[in-house]
Amino acid sequence: MRRLWQWFRQDLAIKVSSILLAVLLWINVGGLPSASPSSLAPVQGTIAQVPVQWRNLPPDLLVQAVEPSAVSITYRAAPSVADTLSPSDFAALVDLSHASAGRLAFNVTVSVPPQVQLVGVNPSRVIFTLESLEKRSFPIQVVLDGTPQEGYRPGEPSLAQAAAEVEGLARDVARVQGVQAVVSLQGRAGDLRVNVPLQAVDKDGRPVPGVTVRPGSVQVSVSLELWQSKEVPVIPVFAGLPAEGYVVLEAKVEPATVEVKGPAARLDALTQIYTRPVSVEGADADVTAQVAVDIPQGLEGNPQEVTVYIAIGKGP
Repeated sequence: MRRLWQWFRQDLAIKVSSILLAVLLWINVGGLPSASPSSLAPVQGTIAQVPVQWRNLPPDLLVQAVEPSAVSITYRAAPSVADTLSPSDFAALVDLSHASAGRLAFNVTVSVPPQVQLVGVNPSRVIFTLESLEKRSFPIQVVLDGTPQEGYRPGEPSLAQAAAEVEGLARDVARVQGVQAVVSLQGRAGDLRVNVPLQAVDKDGRPVPGVTVRPGSVQVSVSLELWQSKEVPVIPVFAGLPAEGYVVLEAKVEPATVEVKGPAARLDALTQIYTRPVSVEGADADVTAQVAVDIPQGLEGNPQEVTVYIAIGKGP
């Protein structure tokens, strides 16, 4: 036993190294299972239906269609990576920074995840249909709709802003002839202040689809006043001078009064109205004329014309 121990101690480092080397060889050759070369080799696959995306679209263009709207991407990756891939891991991008209106083809740029090699994309070019966008400003027109309470009439409406902008495809904006704010007066009385939607309309007053109006609504104020009627005397007015030696002897109107309708406060202040001037320049005989009555703005008169009789005679 003593001799055996002495032999073991002799060249101890070499003997220990030999034992460790033998153990490693056993592990690598047959002692433990190892992965097969085929399970580590990259595999090729295809991901279909990756949607086409775009960037840098000029602000005056709109994408109407993309043909095709999705592509297929072929790749290579380790099996463990390939098993986890889905369309959302890939991106098919088109740069539209130099695009113009029309039907144009663009190259597709593909972005792949880490540890994935791009093999190809099908198709490599897609067709975009691009249309021009246009903006135009229009004055807002107020349309009063419906019947207010009996005896009430609307005054001149006022707007919080006077104009609106219409945006859309150039061919649609070309159809727009105005922007309307429709205010319902049905059954209303007194002062009205409402926010109403704005709509773009064509030459026949019909809404134009496919365009956007900004702002989408506007505040409209309308005063609904109670109207009354009043008989107001008519004063004839004449202009010029009769012939030499002649004078105006008398002037009268038929009918002598006109029914005027309007807000009560304005009628209270109205005591008489006048005819349009009747010329007596150079007259040496009576003058008769059918003339309009000068009704103040914002009021209504009936009748709107009267007959003026002007008597011309020898002067003193």
